[in-house]
Parts: sequence; C-alpha cells; structure tokens
Amino acid sequence: MSVEIRMARGLRVHVAVPERVHVEGSTAREALDALIEMHPPLRRFVLDDARRLRQHVNIYINDELIADRRQLSDSVEAGDTLYILPAVSGGATGQFGRASWEGRRDSDERDRVVGQHAQGPAGRA
Repeated sequence: MSVEIRMARGLRVHVAVPERVHVEGSTAREALDALIEMHPPLRRFVLDDARRLRQHVNIYINDELIADRRQLSDSVEAGDTLYILPAVSGGATGQFGRASWEGRRDSDERDRVVGQHAQGPAGRA
C-alpha cells in the first residue's frame, strides 16, 4: 500500500531528497526500507549499524509517535503519512556566534507537522 514519507529540513540539508516521497509498505520498517533503497545516503542519518532507528530520530505515523523504535513494526495503511524528524535542541549558537536558526525552523516544522499530537490521538487504531 502506498504511504507518503515526509522528511524535515534537518535531514534534507544533508541528503538530496525531496520533502515528500511515496513508497509501498505495510509497516514503518517496510516503508523506511523502500525510502532508503531509493535514497541510500539517508540510511546513515536515520538508522544505526544494526538497522535500528537512531536515538536522535523520531518517526510519526500521521500524528502518533511510533511505538516500536527497535523493529519499526508499527503498521501503516494506504494514505498514511510517515514523518521523519531529527531531534532538535535549542540554545546553541552558530560557528560565528549567531543563533542557529536551523533548529528553530525544524522545531517549527515539527510543531506544524505533528501539532495534533499534543491534543491526543486522532482515533487511529
């Protein structure tokens, strides 16, 4: 089944990949593997050497954080959207003492993309 994967700008600045990609898969793992097959350089930013989700990366299915970070076995359905978001920290300054806006943009994007998460589940079974 076709699902859309959306990647935050924090990933796209490292790897030339579109913001949105459509892949086939019935689990988060299958969808992520299909994405990485299309864009192999993403692998090192999203998965560790054991093919587990990196500690600083979060994946949401629609508006819910995935439950299975180790195997990525959460199921996806046709029309679902997976969001791949690197963790964002604040307060750091850039190389020349300027505030780093990159983190702020990713944080705003995450809030926009999964804003419903704070309001609770949206009826997903």
